[in-house]
Amino acid sequence: MKCNLSRIHSNNLFFSFFFPENTSLVLNSWKHELKNVYRTRGTLEVLDKIRTNSVVMIIGNSGSGKTTAMRYASLQLQEEGYEIVRISSPRDILSLRCVDRKQLFIIDDVFDKYRVDTIALNMWKRLQDCISVVFKHSGAKLLFTLRRQLYQTISHISSSTFLESKVVDLDSKDLALSGDEKLGMLELYLNNRNLSNSISMDEKVEICTCEIAFPLLCNIFSSSQDFFQQKANFFVSPSVVFREELDRLEKENKKVYCVLVLLMIFSYNELE
Repeated sequence: MKCNLSRIHSNNLFFSFFFPENTSLVLNSWKHELKNVYRTRGTLEVLDKIRTNSVVMIIGNSGSGKTTAMRYASLQLQEEGYEIVRISSPRDILSLRCVDRKQLFIIDDVFDKYRVDTIALNMWKRLQDCISVVFKHSGAKLLFTLRRQLYQTISHISSSTFLESKVVDLDSKDLALSGDEKLGMLELYLNNRNLSNSISMDEKVEICTCEIAFPLLCNIFSSSQDFFQQKANFFVSPSVVFREELDRLEKENKKVYCVLVLLMIFSYNELE
């Protein structure tokens, strides 16, 4: 068979995740969400790199727009004839690769969000030689995201570039949001919700001085009347974002959460 389905897992979760109709529903929801996306230099760089390379890694801090860039590029390649294949592990690539199709495999937060999942990392390393062969074929591509701090951790562990991937750093000096990009993005969010005339240009300029998770904050800010009433103050101290992030961290990675609590209670020297 051209499609190697012999390794496909039999559990319902796997079947549900990869079932074509489910993928189609997900992609349609992305199209709806991104129909008015603001295309930054970073977004366009991701698209350019995945068009001209087989494996591309998008890195950036939390809320920098990694997932949006990945989804935007995926939808553009779908229009160019690629089948979009969502995966959760490297084994899925070997199971779902069809040599007679143009396929883009995508995975968000490839090694987890808060600390490097060593089990996942080791699995990718073990299968790296097999996977590399897949992406030597011009019809196969891989696009994935990774938080910047985890990328730095992995870089200390290994000197080689993961799967020889091209890295697009959305928070790099060349791609970090410019003032004009921030203002354009803010205006887009406000216009989509008919709020642009409810805030002065001076307030918009002040908002654009924010350096933390700007794309995420714009979305939250324009989606809630309570946050919108705070105007620029919301961007100065976006406590809701930190609170939600801490709540997710407590549920998803209790070990890292406990370390963070200890660092808040004790000094680094005391812990040593």
